[in-house]
Amino acid sequence: MAKKKIAEDFDSTDEALEEKGALRVIQRRWDVLKMIPPNGRLMSKKEVADRLYKRHSVGHSIQVSPMAFLRYIQRDFEALSRAINALKKEQIISTRKGVSWGEAGSPFKLAGLSKDEMIAFGMLKKLGTSWMPSSIRETLEPYFTMAMDEAKQRVIENSAIPPRQAELQAKKWLDKLERLPDWIQFKKRNIDKNVEKVIHEALLQEQSLEVVYKGKPRGVMFPQALVQRGARTYLLSTSPNEPSLRPYLLNRMNSARISPERFKLTPKADIKEQLNRGIAQPKYLEVDYKGESIAYGQPIKLQFIADAGTADILEETPMGDDQVITPVDYSLVTRWKKVKADIKLIDESEKNWAIISVTVLLQEELIWWLRSLGPFLKVIEPEFIRDRIEYDLKRALANYS
Repeated sequence: MAKKKIAEDFDSTDEALEEKGALRVIQRRWDVLKMIPPNGRLMSKKEVADRLYKRHSVGHSIQVSPMAFLRYIQRDFEALSRAINALKKEQIISTRKGVSWGEAGSPFKLAGLSKDEMIAFGMLKKLGTSWMPSSIRETLEPYFTMAMDEAKQRVIENSAIPPRQAELQAKKWLDKLERLPDWIQFKKRNIDKNVEKVIHEALLQEQSLEVVYKGKPRGVMFPQALVQRGARTYLLSTSPNEPSLRPYLLNRMNSARISPERFKLTPKADIKEQLNRGIAQPKYLEVDYKGESIAYGQPIKLQFIADAGTADILEETPMGDDQVITPVDYSLVTRWKKVKADIKLIDESEKNWAIISVTVLLQEELIWWLRSLGPFLKVIEPEFIRDRIEYDLKRALANYS
């Protein structure tokens, strides 16, 4: 009678005798490679064995004890270290404390993810890639796949469910993550892949560009910065005939190529100043009707009265470090009642209005926000903003009169 093979007698070399066993060893060692963390962060071999035990032992024809499986993993690391280190470029660092990749990193461009890294790549996949160049999103796909594999593995480790069910549960995790825009959801326009690649290369190498914009050649441009604003991506650029920074929408660029023209760099302070002014086209003249200067991008002291709902939101998410909210006995509801309205709306509270004082930068985007609050806000100062909001609202009313 043949001796029954038990786990402790089972050696990894026996697996190579059968194709199925050999494939199982390859899969396990591939999973071991993916578990190895990047340089500077160690993972113990026991932790690797614990993480992979259910996947590679439970449910197979030969049942392996956790202690025996740990020995398999230890032998896997010995074999993998010899093979990888022989490449003389990449290296597996294996000590009693744990394992990691060497300074050159993984030759497979894959490394084990920690829990925080899993969450980061998972959230990035679901919430944060629309602004990236499409080529970069494609580059990140292996890491997104790893994040989902890691999530699936963690489900398997914490519950006795089949891998397929664990995979579905991991996908449900991402389905529970959503992001809403501040206002409405604008659709991102397609950007030419080649244009994206050329622009990023020009920004990296500080090279000039020749661009066809909205079907017309724009001549030589000196790209300085990329700016994402909502669904729109802008290139801030100067040119030989236009030394001041101007924004160009990437989706309007038909083509772009590197130019031999000598590149001219704009100081970082000038770029910061431009960003402080905002992307929207300025509407104010440099001086108001009183002869006082109006400078976009400069701090102003804004003071306005707002209803309770707006005040609550601003208390949770302040507009500035020096924001002060002071309750005030003020109501616009009595004035609203004079306005004829046949539509059904929730009655507004006549109480808990407040004065908000805060220092902000003057931008057209600020005017848009103040104007969007309509009847729930009244600007007190600066006077030129108060007059602007009143003027814009009167123009808006004219559209409905």
